[in-house]
This record gives sequence, structure tokens and C-alpha cells, in this order.
Amino acid sequence: MDKFIIRRSGTMPASSDSDTSLPTVTTEIPETQLPCSAQSLASIFLTPTDLAKLGEPIKQIKLERYPKDTHNRSFQVGWYNHFPWLEYSEEVNAAFCYACRLFCPFGSKESTFTETGFRNWKNAMDKSGFRKHESSARHIIAMSMWEEQKKHVSRNVSVSTLLNESVLEKNRYYVRSMAEVVQFLVVNELAFRRTYSVDEE
Repeated sequence: MDKFIIRRSGTMPASSDSDTSLPTVTTEIPETQLPCSAQSLASIFLTPTDLAKLGEPIKQIKLERYPKDTHNRSFQVGWYNHFPWLEYSEEVNAAFCYACRLFCPFGSKESTFTETGFRNWKNAMDKSGFRKHESSARHIIAMSMWEEQKKHVSRNVSVSTLLNESVLEKNRYYVRSMAEVVQFLVVNELAFRRTYSVDEE
């Protein structure tokens, strides 16, 4: 069983009695007691660099020849025509879901299509592959969020234009008024509240 070792060392501040230093403390923690393994941590934080980032359009890498696995199977470029959300990482030779990777809430992501990548080329077009992922509730929600984002980008719509113009003007008035009050207090070196006296109670 692998063990992780944490070493701590340091010196205690000098006291009048003696000048002692703390010994090096070694703590061994079995891997089973760690919250997650190093591999799962790496999969969360090390997304392949050749995949699209948030705000970038989907990257569907088209190669002349994709790397083959031990059973002489590989990713097929024709799959892009069936699954517009599908993206391929040449870096890790795996397929990912663009929508789920970028638009699913963190806790609800399906790790195969968002973190580690899908590599089961034999079953890719079966019910247990891309189609199963495509029919999952998480994927459907992520796709609707992606579609909504595409609409806003195509119409060049910002949050301010989505709000009612009168509500927006009212909010601007309140913010401007608060800024003027703060500026007045600062210029005149006044407190933000009146003076407080114990006698008033």
C-alpha cells in the first residue's frame, strides 16, 4: 500500500529557560484515507490544451489518420457529422463533450466526457457510447445552455440590453446618488454615520 509522507519542521521561539527547536515530524497517511487519488486530481485540473476554452468556438480536429488503439480501432472524423458537440483531443487521443465540459455545473459533470476523455472506440456508436451520453439529462441541460450562449453571441446581446431600459435607468440613478453622498462625506471629512453618545440611550 502506498503511503504519503508529510514532513513539518520549525523552531520554537527562544524562551528564558532554554533554546529548543521542534523536531522533524513525519506523518504517514495511507492512500485509502486521502480524499482522492493523485490521478483523479490530475484529471480535474489538467484538461488537454488542444481543447477549446470557455468563450472559444468548438474545435473539431480533423486529421488524415487518427492514432489506433491495441485493437486497431481509432476515432472517426465522420462522427462529427452525427454529434455536433463532439470534440477530439490529439494530445490524449480521446473524445470529449464541448457542451458538458464548459456549461455543466462542476458537481454534475460526467467525468468520461469532461475530464478523462472517451476512448472506447468499439462502442462509440452503440447505445453505451455517444448516444447514451447525448440522451443524459446533464448533457441536455448543457446543450441548452450552449445554445443560449450562441444566441447571445450571434445577436451581440449583453446583460444590460436584456434588462428593461427604465429599470436600468432607475438603477443608474441610485448608484449615482450613493456615489455623490460618499464623495460629499469624503470631501468634508465627515463620518458615514452621526456621532454616537452614551447619553442618548
